[in-house]
Parts: sequence; C-alpha cells; structure tokens
Amino acid sequence: MIELLGSRALGPRDRLVLVQVGGEQILLGLSPGRIAPLHVMQQPIEMPAKTKPASPEFAQRLMELLGKDHKDKH
Repeated sequence: MIELLGSRALGPRDRLVLVQVGGEQILLGLSPGRIAPLHVMQQPIEMPAKTKPASPEFAQRLMELLGKDHKDKH
C-alpha cells in the first residue's frame, strides 16, 4: 500500500512528497519526468488526524513515472 502523507511545492514544476510504503516513510523529489528518493525516515513522522488520502490521479501519475503502468503494456 502506498499512501501520500504530504506535499510541498518547491517551484512551478518541482515538489517534495512524503509517502508511506508499507512500514516506511520516504521523502521523494519530483520534477518533470523524474522521481528521486531523497531520504528514508528513521522514525515515522506522526501525521495529524485530518490528513486526506492521495487522489487516484496522483497514484496513476506516480506509477506512470516509475514505469509501472502495466495496463497499457499487454
């Protein structure tokens, strides 16, 4: 299970995102056509209870950028 925990714009096309993947939290840098892991948290960051889950569009885009979009590769 992949869950978006937070996001911060760094500019018009670059951003940081914090994702939960299983039991790990990973800070990712996103720029056009590239996703780079920046840091794996040693201790999980506690999130406020009002956090909304990531949209399906974000998940689809993430999978496309990672080359994991298998539904079009039959």
